[in-house]
Amino acid sequence: MATYLSALPVDLDLDASVRSKFTVKDSFQLQDGEVEFSIVYENDSKEKFAELSQELARWGLVPKLVGSQEETLLFVRKSQANPTRRSRVPVILSLLALGSVVAFGLFLGNIYQQYGPTFSEGAVVFLYGAAVIAIVAAHELGHMYQARRKGNPSLAPYVLPGIPGITAALPTLGIVSRQNSPALNRDALFDVILSGPLLGLAATLVLYTLGALLSVQSAVPLQSCQQVNGTATLCPSVVQMGLDLATGPLLPSIAPGYSALSPLADGATVGLILTFVGLLPMATFDGGYLFGLIWGRGAWRVASYLCVLLLVSLDLPTYWALAVVVLIMMSLSWSSELQLLDEVSPVSRSRRWLYIGVLAIGLLCMPLPRTVAGFPLH
Repeated sequence: MATYLSALPVDLDLDASVRSKFTVKDSFQLQDGEVEFSIVYENDSKEKFAELSQELARWGLVPKLVGSQEETLLFVRKSQANPTRRSRVPVILSLLALGSVVAFGLFLGNIYQQYGPTFSEGAVVFLYGAAVIAIVAAHELGHMYQARRKGNPSLAPYVLPGIPGITAALPTLGIVSRQNSPALNRDALFDVILSGPLLGLAATLVLYTLGALLSVQSAVPLQSCQQVNGTATLCPSVVQMGLDLATGPLLPSIAPGYSALSPLADGATVGLILTFVGLLPMATFDGGYLFGLIWGRGAWRVASYLCVLLLVSLDLPTYWALAVVVLIMMSLSWSSELQLLDEVSPVSRSRRWLYIGVLAIGLLCMPLPRTVAGFPLH
């Protein structure tokens, strides 16, 4: 029988609490005040650990499960308040991203004066910027809502600003996240991470549909693949073409060779690209965290390098900037660290299939390369 943590509540029997949920092989009192239990990992150990964590939280204690399913150790220690260090980096990046959105909106407004003068320049900037900001906000609200619902720590967001003239179609390169404190287990962290891109995608689809319904015919003939900033050609994605097909019967007829223009839909197109980028299994983006939770850090690094190769092989210069960002993030130690209280329990099988499904959706949000978009289908 172990000697328990000093100053434990008199009405708490830690050994009995642990043994009521796990088969304990042995227990030890460690010098730093922790109590170590060697336990047998069973099919319901993930759920039992969650119950124990909730029970011990009332007494200011935190359990941690480490090792493997063959050799599992359970540590219990007093909860320690993490020092809150307020960083200005997220705020600075967000302001830079906001400035980039405005700059891209102004550039788009100038284009609309040539091709779609029905919209005033101010309306273009407002509608385009509102769509992009709403999508980014929905992404973060998804993380926050699921974190509060599950009782898990939220993620610290870093909005990467785009650079006019360099990042072609993207006023922001997306959002990378960092954990401030450990999540309960892989399932809980998976749910918090995935909720962000899913809610962001939902907002994107709604805004794109609304933008399509409010679109006008271009003043001059336009092709489906358009020049962006005079340096790159941006073609529609499969999702975009599907939405256009679905909303087509509700729109006024467009003359052959002309295109429907909508700054709201243009902003939502940015959201589709961000969904594609965010769900790729690469460093610090949501898809990278999800992939690492399922298949581990080694596979995560291989997948990140493969994603870099994918990005540089596509024909939109935006992706070169993204590839550089990913390589920089991979060089930072914190970019791949997953903080979990239960490090042993794997992600559930249903969540593995769910990620494969949303990754497929993300790939369908990718603007088609010119070689594919121009391939005749007849």
